[in-house]
Amino acid sequence: MSKSVSLVVPLLALMAFGGLASAQTPDTSCVTPFSGGGTGIFQFNYCVSPNGNIVQMETPAGFQHLATGHLSEGHGLCDVTAGIEYFDYGDGGVSAGNFWLAPVVLSTSPLVIGRKTNDGIWQLRQTFTTNAADSSIKGRMDVINQTAIRRDATLVRYADVNVNLNGLTDLFQATLLSAATSDLFGTPRSPGMQLRDAGHGTPTPHVQTVQPGPSPCNTFVHVKEPFFVGPGSLMLVYGEPTSSAGVMSIPANGSKTATALYRPF
Repeated sequence: MSKSVSLVVPLLALMAFGGLASAQTPDTSCVTPFSGGGTGIFQFNYCVSPNGNIVQMETPAGFQHLATGHLSEGHGLCDVTAGIEYFDYGDGGVSAGNFWLAPVVLSTSPLVIGRKTNDGIWQLRQTFTTNAADSSIKGRMDVINQTAIRRDATLVRYADVNVNLNGLTDLFQATLLSAATSDLFGTPRSPGMQLRDAGHGTPTPHVQTVQPGPSPCNTFVHVKEPFFVGPGSLMLVYGEPTSSAGVMSIPANGSKTATALYRPF
């Protein structure tokens, strides 16, 4: 994973970070749509919420993959050094005692959303882009350590995917490279959805037997692998302590980057 010891953001954005509200509220409204791929089987429609959750996955046209009324996708961070966690999974759950503050839009083209934690330890910068060649959406996550000491962390990307809104017959499967789900018996037949790394990271893909999001500090609780028939959910875990790569070690006032990608298959 790439890292840097400094991150430059606009002055106004930094000022906004300093005046944010003191509570985390789920927001699954669709505010930034992404459409492309032409027509028919090549068309896709995604949408991102103000908080940086993907709240629409329609690919190809007419096939929705996030449950209506339970739009659950997002990000989680475990501060391994302090033993605390922060997460925002939309309808899949948000953390309470330690949490992400309200977002700040740092750029609209590409869409870049910044958040920081209520204790001032971390910032997260998410950058969203799509690719018409494979109908995918990519979420780059820059994790910034704002303290004067090195900190260890675990980063999670999660989604409660219901292929063509029919989670009961979804086949969930984790491999060395991705977490994926496909529709076994649905009518009409639909492409599946895959969650995988799109950078040079070494995350651990997992599938869960539950639909709510995982604890970033304890990701194994509902994992069942290598496969099962759902409903369930997908996640990528960067810096899982038991993985061969170990935890993400982020230097004082530095950052590391992870990039997750959703695509039909």
